[in-house]
Amino acid sequence: DWLRPEFDERGISLDVSLADPCGRVFGEPSRFEQVIINLLINARDAVQKVLDDAVSSDQAGIVRISVSDDPVREIVAIEVRDDGPGISPANIDRVFEPFFTTKGPGSGTGLGLSISYGIVTGMNGKLHARNTGEGAEFRIELPRIMPTDVAGASVAEIDLE
Repeated sequence: DWLRPEFDERGISLDVSLADPCGRVFGEPSRFEQVIINLLINARDAVQKVLDDAVSSDQAGIVRISVSDDPVREIVAIEVRDDGPGISPANIDRVFEPFFTTKGPGSGTGLGLSISYGIVTGMNGKLHARNTGEGAEFRIELPRIMPTDVAGASVAEIDLE
């Protein structure tokens, strides 16, 4: 909820699509929330760059986050997509390296994606980056858990809206 006004102030739409029902994943909610926030802020910054460089004020900036459940592959997938400039082919293989950034001085440490990658892999998941025809996409794939996997464990919800 606290990120949406920041997107609105910049003229960037934040579209959220959640699978219902959705499988559960195992992990520390606050650490996973850090991953989601980092991906959303990076997407916001990428879209902002396009909006700042736009000749026309008709340009619409969009960041999409979607959660899907694949019971056949036993994964829950979270995708963050933007309609920014995408990731340079020269940089796509480096985005998860510590201290690598494409932002200007004072605008980023180059640690956000590296830390996010570590959190996701620590949850036995995968984090991928790729370019789409409209910008960049970061996809998280996490293994679904079954009730027998976490007998007696508590479940914490992460609110994406």
